[in-house]
Amino acid sequence: MRSGGTISVLFTDIVGSTDLLSRLGDARWDEVRRAHFTAIRDVLTEHSGTEVKNTGDGVMATFASALDAINCSIAMHSRVKRDAAVGSPVAIRIGLATGEATSEHGDWFGSPVIEAARLCALAAPGTTWATSIVRALAGSSSSAVFDDIGAQVLKGFDRPVDIVAVQPGPTTESSYYAVVDKHEEVSDRLVGQLDFWESLPSLQQMRSTMLTALAPIAGDRVCDIGFGAGTELIRLARIVGPQGRAVGVEASQLMCDEAQRRAADAGVEIEVIQADGRQTGFPDGHFDGLRIERVIQHVGDVAGFLREAMRVVRPGGRIVFADSDWGSLMIHPGDRTLINRFKNAFETGYLADPWAGRTLHGAMLDAGLVDVDSRVHPVSAGSGVMDSMKAFLARRVSLGVGSQAELETLNVDLEAAMERGDGVYAFCMFVAWGRRP
Repeated sequence: MRSGGTISVLFTDIVGSTDLLSRLGDARWDEVRRAHFTAIRDVLTEHSGTEVKNTGDGVMATFASALDAINCSIAMHSRVKRDAAVGSPVAIRIGLATGEATSEHGDWFGSPVIEAARLCALAAPGTTWATSIVRALAGSSSSAVFDDIGAQVLKGFDRPVDIVAVQPGPTTESSYYAVVDKHEEVSDRLVGQLDFWESLPSLQQMRSTMLTALAPIAGDRVCDIGFGAGTELIRLARIVGPQGRAVGVEASQLMCDEAQRRAADAGVEIEVIQADGRQTGFPDGHFDGLRIERVIQHVGDVAGFLREAMRVVRPGGRIVFADSDWGSLMIHPGDRTLINRFKNAFETGYLADPWAGRTLHGAMLDAGLVDVDSRVHPVSAGSGVMDSMKAFLARRVSLGVGSQAELETLNVDLEAAMERGDGVYAFCMFVAWGRRP
């Protein structure tokens, strides 16, 4: 049966798939492809896309909305880049087109289908090429940036087609934990948020696992990278005592000052250094143990932090990382579509590595640590998270999570549920540890 209408068509293509097959072998390549297509289908579902068919090296999908197609292409590239950071060899290119097409027996035919396929073949690795019609239909609703490529004659068409490259637009605000130059501007909110999360019993349980894995004793030299307000650095200082050394490395001067103030109030001696945790400046093998908590999600580069940790910790010394995994976020109550968009904003928006938690164990193995182990800790935020939900409402509107009215309704419903005791705002944190050989 034939039907038709205006649709947006998206094609993806794995770059250099033949070379990857030759390099990886049949079995490994099959694993890589399956994992990749699972990830792509997850992104399609989150953006209301419909998979039409698998082309072997990619997928063809359709959308009722040009805006959804644009946002999906951006999210796909973000997902592939994130997977590449933890070892996936896949890179993709994407083509987008919109127009009248005909559906028959589950497949689609017409100009936008051919245009999207041709553009996918022409796009450079890691990019999306689209027809200018896609840009026009999305209009000001899209936060994406469109770079003009110019008119090109595509195979099968007599007239040139105006082409644009689709780029993710700037978000209204990066993770304010990572942008240390702005910490003074948001000092009250920053410190307040740190104190709120640290007050949660579930986060304290996670920290107990970290402390057990680090196993500091009196006289040890320990390092805390990205120590925030200094709570755990002060705790370590009490354990190692005056004969030991508790050193904090933090990129933010605001946090250095806050930790020193709190240590003085507590009557505890700590040392703080303002520096990037990937370039601490300490001698090789200087510390008996090192911890990093909730840094990778904001900064990324887990391999870089692990290289420096391996350098400054002595042979046999312990290294402990902990981080969140925002792919596990659960919110109740709320419209499921809205919740999926809310979650997607964490996964593809302003965080450098929103899946940081689940990558820690493997990253430690790759870095050469021994006796590597890990634990998963559920973290339930409770009613206090509503302050954060309200503070970031405007940003989530700008990220396309939902309208102001939709997000305000979500906040009201969630706050009421929290008061009743059946509201949920929860996610998983991972703790991973090992020893330098």
